Amino acid sequence: MKKVYYATIFLVFVLLALFFVFGKKEELPYEYAFAKRGDIKQIVSVTGNVKPKKSIDLGFEVSGIILKINSNKDFVKKGDVLAVLNLNEIDKKIEQARAKIEAEQKALKSAEAALSAEISRLEEMEKGTREEEIKIAETEVKNAQINLDDAKANLENIKQKAEIDTTNLYNDIDDILNDAYTKTNDALNNKIASLFSEFNPNDFKLTFEVLDQSLKFKAQNERLSSELLLANIKDILSNLDVSDRDLAKNSLSLALGNLKQIRDFLNILSDAVDVSFGLSLSEKETFKNNVDLAWTEVNSLIAKIDNQIQAINLQESINQNNISQAEAKVNSAKNNLAFAKDNLALKKAGFSEEQIEAQRQKVVQAESNVGQQKAILKQAESELKRLKIEREKRILRAPIDGEASWEEIEAGEFVSFGKKIVSISSKDLYEIEAYIPEADITKIKKGQKAKVTLDAYGEDVVFEAKVSKISSSETILEGVSTYKVKFLFEGIDKKVNSGMTANLDIITQSKNDVIFVPKRAVYDKEGKKFVRVVQNGKIFEKEVSVGIKGIGVVEIIDGLSEGDKVVVLFK
Repeated sequence: MKKVYYATIFLVFVLLALFFVFGKKEELPYEYAFAKRGDIKQIVSVTGNVKPKKSIDLGFEVSGIILKINSNKDFVKKGDVLAVLNLNEIDKKIEQARAKIEAEQKALKSAEAALSAEISRLEEMEKGTREEEIKIAETEVKNAQINLDDAKANLENIKQKAEIDTTNLYNDIDDILNDAYTKTNDALNNKIASLFSEFNPNDFKLTFEVLDQSLKFKAQNERLSSELLLANIKDILSNLDVSDRDLAKNSLSLALGNLKQIRDFLNILSDAVDVSFGLSLSEKETFKNNVDLAWTEVNSLIAKIDNQIQAINLQESINQNNISQAEAKVNSAKNNLAFAKDNLALKKAGFSEEQIEAQRQKVVQAESNVGQQKAILKQAESELKRLKIEREKRILRAPIDGEASWEEIEAGEFVSFGKKIVSISSKDLYEIEAYIPEADITKIKKGQKAKVTLDAYGEDVVFEAKVSKISSSETILEGVSTYKVKFLFEGIDKKVNSGMTANLDIITQSKNDVIFVPKRAVYDKEGKKFVRVVQNGKIFEKEVSVGIKGIGVVEIIDGLSEGDKVVVLFK
């Protein structure tokens, strides 16, 4: 029994020894942290003292023309609008920014829809083609062939109808020109025959006298010309071939030109009758009526030929348009059939790895497009936020309750940045005086916000303040150059009293969505910034570019990626 006991004790000691020798986890000789992505705020921390302040001088943070000023108020409450600058320009920019956001939101939805379509397509390609998909593709080919046959048949019907309609119009030309010759001959050699002496091939004489001799000679000469024009119409008719459409259309145009010249002659003849003498009233009236009848007949022929030319041109234009549309439908049907056949071939053959990889790249590109569009939208939203802040700078509001003392300024006046508009007095108004070292003073700007805690109330009670004044002259404290900065409490709080010690954290700059690491991870070397990166258990020195510094962290502009492991302390 004792042997078993001692053997058990010995075994326990052996196991403990093995644990301490081999089981203890090796401790790393350094501490590490990871590069993170997030928001960072650069803060300057100082200590100051609370002092009473008699009044606040208020002015705009930008220059501009005063639109409205409420200088009739002797007592104001916190938040009251004291004065407003012209807002037209900034309001237009805000409206444009809102429209930009709306457009970018639509663009993002479109990009997301495109991504979804590309992902669905990739999933289908990776799954392969199903039997029912092949049947659907075969049906699409059949339907596309039917549509093509229908489109071709429709094109032939349209061409046939166009040919019939056009041929009918050209066939009418023979009758129209025959009618033109017959009626023009009647007008010249019957209706106005009594106005001229017997026909002489080289000469026509009026049968009456005319007061205007030049008009008389012109009428006689134009009568001879009209006879030649009539002969031209007869020649045109004799040479007419309606199967030659260019010749037929040209024949109409030539006949039209001859008829217009004959009509001009009849106008001259009518003028000659008007200034005739030696005729009785009834003779003159008869001559006038005969000329008018001839003119009406020729003019109706002109209108008939002109209408025929227009009808032919219109019909040919309609034909061309209808045929073009029908041909376009045929071409579209051919393309659809080719696409359907290609699609069927692809369905039957399946998708190659190259095609699937190409689709993967389309998905990657679509994802990139969505990311870019989100960034553009975020930038547009930031711009709107900035413009709203700029607009608020053009509205002067009371930061506290108090008595108002107004400067002599009226609406319509231009005021420059910082010019005093009104002073507000309050017995409960306090400010903080603090001295900031020259190393940090360049980071401080008027209007910057500060978080304040008072020693009297501890760190859990936080007050709001902002920079109200920065001294331009230095003050030496303990051998260090400092600058006096005043901070005004945001509003009035009965807990604040003169003489209290105040601790301030001034937010001098902030950045969103940046990479940062602990300050201890960054060190200087030969005027450059470095970190030690841990990769596969080994430590490498890497140069980095740094940005703003927050509480215990520093921004990394270049040199690290999110998730990189860095050394913060060697043990």
